Amino acid sequence: MLIDKKQSGKHYLIQQLNHKFEALSRYPIICLIVIGLIGFLVRFYYFPYDVPLTLDAVGYFWYAIDMSVLGRFPEGYNFPNNGWPAFVSVFFSLINSTNFLDYMHLQRYLSIAISVLTIIPVYLTCTRFFNKSYSLLGAALFVFDPRIIQNSLSGITEPSYILLGSLVLFFILSKKMTSIYAAFGITALFSLVRYEGLFAIVALSIIFFLRFIKNRKTIPKYFVAMTIFLLVLLPMAYIRTATTGNDGLTSHAIGSPAAYYGSSIAGLPDRPPLSELVSKSLTYFSQYLVWVMIPIFGFFAPSGTVLFFKKWDYKKTTVLLFSVVLILPALYAYSRGFQDTRYLFVMFPIFAILSLYTIEKINEKIRNFGLIWLLVIIFIFSSSILFLSFKDFNYERELESFKIAELVVVNAKGVNDHYPESKYYFVSKLSEYEFPTLSSSVSTGPILFATEGFGSLEEFIERYRDQGLTHLVVDNSEKRPDFLRRVFLDEKSYPYLIKEFDSHENGFTYYVKVYSINYDEFDRK
Repeated sequence: MLIDKKQSGKHYLIQQLNHKFEALSRYPIICLIVIGLIGFLVRFYYFPYDVPLTLDAVGYFWYAIDMSVLGRFPEGYNFPNNGWPAFVSVFFSLINSTNFLDYMHLQRYLSIAISVLTIIPVYLTCTRFFNKSYSLLGAALFVFDPRIIQNSLSGITEPSYILLGSLVLFFILSKKMTSIYAAFGITALFSLVRYEGLFAIVALSIIFFLRFIKNRKTIPKYFVAMTIFLLVLLPMAYIRTATTGNDGLTSHAIGSPAAYYGSSIAGLPDRPPLSELVSKSLTYFSQYLVWVMIPIFGFFAPSGTVLFFKKWDYKKTTVLLFSVVLILPALYAYSRGFQDTRYLFVMFPIFAILSLYTIEKINEKIRNFGLIWLLVIIFIFSSSILFLSFKDFNYERELESFKIAELVVVNAKGVNDHYPESKYYFVSKLSEYEFPTLSSSVSTGPILFATEGFGSLEEFIERYRDQGLTHLVVDNSEKRPDFLRRVFLDEKSYPYLIKEFDSHENGFTYYVKVYSINYDEFDRK
C-alpha cells in the first residue's frame, strides 16, 4: 500500500510537471525571452572586461573606426569580409568616448547581442520540423553551446554569419514566394559578412528549381529572386572594388582556390597531389566535426542524423543541400592545412535540428516530455558551464599579458614572437591615443620576429639584429624553442642580455622576463 502511494505521488508530480510545461510552452515568446536573458547573463559573466580585442577582431575594429571617422568606406584594407565592420561602424559613430576599450567593448556587445538574437531564427527554423515545445529546446541547445558563447565574446564575424545563415534556411523552407525572395536577399548579406556565403546561392538555386520546376512561372520567379540577390550584393561589390581593387567575393570565393590548386601552372611552388589534399581535408574535417560536437551535440546529433534521413521530403532536401554548401568552405580550408573549429560554427543551427530528432525519439519511448525538457536543459547548462570552466578564456592571464605588452613597448622596437601572449603588442600603444582616431595616425607595437627554425640564441640574434631586434621576451612555456627557455632558466650565461623586467618582481602571476640586447657585449662574446 505504501509503494502504491509512493508511485501515485511520483506519477502526480510528473503529471504536474507536464501540465506546467505544456502551459508554459503555449507562450513561446516569453520562453524565448527567458532563454535569451539567461544567454546574455552567461555571456556577460565571461565577458573579458579591460582586455582588448586581438587578431582578426582588431582588423575589423580599425575598419569600423576608420569608417566612422571618415564617414565613408575606408581604403587600404585587403580583407574581403567588410560587412561586419561596416555594421559596427554605425554604432561607433553614435558613442562619445576617448577610450579605445569602450569601442572594443561595444564591438563585443554587438557580437553578443547578435549571437543571442540568433535563437529567434533557430527557433523558427525548428518549427518547420517540430512543435513549439521541441523548437524552444532547439533554441536552448544553440544559445548555451559553450563554443557559441566563447565565439560571441570575440567581436568577429561568426555570430552575424550564423544569424544570417539561420535566416536564409528559415525563409527558404517557407511555402510563400515572398519568403523565398527574402532568402535570396539575405543570402547577399550572408555573402557580404563572409565571402564563403556566396556558395549558398548555388544551393538556393538548386532548391528553387527542385521545388518549382513544374510551375510555368518558375523562370520568371527565379529571375526576380536573382535580381533581388544582385541588387543587394552589387553595390557593396562595387564599393569594395573601388576601395580595395577587388570585389571580395568572386576574387576570393573563386580566385583563391583556383590560384592555390593551380599554383604549379602559375609558376608558383607545386602543391601536394590532389589525393593528399583530399585526405588532409577529410581528416581535419572529421576530427573537428567530432570535437565541435563536444560536449552537447555529440549526445544528440549523431543519432538524430540517422533519424533525419527517414521519411524524406523537400524540407530535408533543403537542409541537406544547404549543409553541403556550408561545409564546402571548411573542407577547402582544411585541405590547405588551416586548423580551426570556427569553420563549422555555421552548422550549429542544423546540429540543433538534428538533435531534436533524438530527443523526440526518446520522448516517444518515455512519454514524459516535461521531465525530458527539464533534464536536457540541466544537461545543456551544466555541461556548457563545465566545459567553459576548463576551456574558458583565462581572464587574469590575458589581462596580465596585455599589461606586460604595454610595459614592453615603452623601450622595445623589435622582440621575439611568443604567441599567444604576443598578440597584444598590436594594441599595446592604443591607450596613448585619444579616440576615435584614424588607424593611419596610430603607431603599432614592436616588430615580431619568428623563432622557428633556429638552433641557438646567437643564430636568432644574428639573423634579426639589422632588422630591428632589440629585446627578448621569454617565459618557460613548452611552446617556446629550447634556446629561449634556456635564457629564462639560466640568464647568467648570457652576459649580453640586460634584464629590464621580471613579472614576478612586479606582482604578476604570469611569469615572464624581458631582456634588452647589448650588441657591443654580444660582439665581444
